[in-house]
Amino acid sequence: MIWKPGAFGPANESKSDRGKVMATVYTYSEARQNLASLLDQATQEGEVRVRRKDGQIFVIRPETRTGSPLDVEGVDLGMTAAEIVQFIHEGRREYQTD
Repeated sequence: MIWKPGAFGPANESKSDRGKVMATVYTYSEARQNLASLLDQATQEGEVRVRRKDGQIFVIRPETRTGSPLDVEGVDLGMTAAEIVQFIHEGRREYQTD
């Protein structure tokens, strides 16, 4: 469930020069009280904005992932490539003879 602004105080929407709604602007207090929901919304919508009392606005957006989630560090088995290939061949021979 995504928390919507205004439920806990005033909120505005930021508009581009063409009048199209770009992102919702939350007050600092709203953002602090509902951080988990705000981060979920940033994930779904691309970004959210938070305005401090002094008027400064900050943009919160998810970091873009680089690489594949399947990229994992290798494990040192203490074996050579030739030994690994040998085990694979042995396993295939056993599977084919059964």
